[in-house]
Amino acid sequence: MSRQCSVIWNCIFAAAIMLSVTACGGGSGGTGTLSLSLTDAPVQNEDIAEVIVCFTDVIIHPSNGDSNIVEDVRNEDGSCRAINLKELTNGNSVLLGEFDLPAGDYSWIRLDIDPANTVIVERTVNGDPDELETPSDPADTLYDSALLDCSSCDQSHLKLNRNFTIENAGFIGFTIDFDLQKSLTLQLPQSDIPRPDLAYKLRPTLRILDTELASTFIWGSVTDDLSTGGDPRDCKVYTYTGAVAAVTPDDECIEIDECSVGLAPGDRPIVTADVEGPEVGPFAYRTGSHLPGIYTLALFCVPDDLDVDEALVYIGVQEVDATLDPPSPSGTGPVDFDLADALGPTPQ
Repeated sequence: MSRQCSVIWNCIFAAAIMLSVTACGGGSGGTGTLSLSLTDAPVQNEDIAEVIVCFTDVIIHPSNGDSNIVEDVRNEDGSCRAINLKELTNGNSVLLGEFDLPAGDYSWIRLDIDPANTVIVERTVNGDPDELETPSDPADTLYDSALLDCSSCDQSHLKLNRNFTIENAGFIGFTIDFDLQKSLTLQLPQSDIPRPDLAYKLRPTLRILDTELASTFIWGSVTDDLSTGGDPRDCKVYTYTGAVAAVTPDDECIEIDECSVGLAPGDRPIVTADVEGPEVGPFAYRTGSHLPGIYTLALFCVPDDLDVDEALVYIGVQEVDATLDPPSPSGTGPVDFDLADALGPTPQ
């Protein structure tokens, strides 16, 4: 073989190696699929009809220092994708997107939104308080929308720090819990309805769960055997990680400064569930997504200020094995509460 041919073959071989390395994305090789869905823990406020967050992009960060991967989740016409988080409670979810990614390791995901199209819709009932509109009585319920103050929705507040690996031809799915109960704050409570723009502040509190593992829900009934009578619809079921013997049920508190001083800290709930039903019952609850494991549930029927650490009394406590099917104390039925159950204090 001549020297000229040898040089040519060496060049071709080197080019083939370069192409192979480039196609492999740093040596891991091939592509896989990332699926992202959204869900939401319920917000305990019947006057809030909709909370619409408008998504634009999903940013995915490779661990090897390569440039971020930007996936557009806008509508076909280029407008941001509006999702009503109030429709995603009680185990409902919506697919944000499925993305083909180079096989390899990744360290975080960020959701980008359009604050100019992120709004809240409040419901005001005039006259007949039954909230049921009929053709002969159509104006009982009025709806007013206003922009949400999402000044904190920068890169850090909507970034989910979660390491994961995409295998060649593999699939991985995550469900992101927006948790409106902890994320939404009325910062202008003195305002009349219709409220002005930015009266509500959105401080996203996100959980990211493996979709296949987080398909467990805990549900049950709430009855009222008290002689004085109560309204179970004023109650919420709080879920804590761990067994009853290891958990001290405490209130919800998201203001770090307020929660770190004063009262002795207990365990904060990871999710909460509203008790729902018609005026005369039956009353029931259903939690959001859970990973398999042992949980403690407690019933709270008193207002809980999310910005303050409070000593609240809970009613009843249940230990649940969420690895069973269905998840319950015995694995054979729902997890039920009664307003007449024994009371328990939160940390003083």
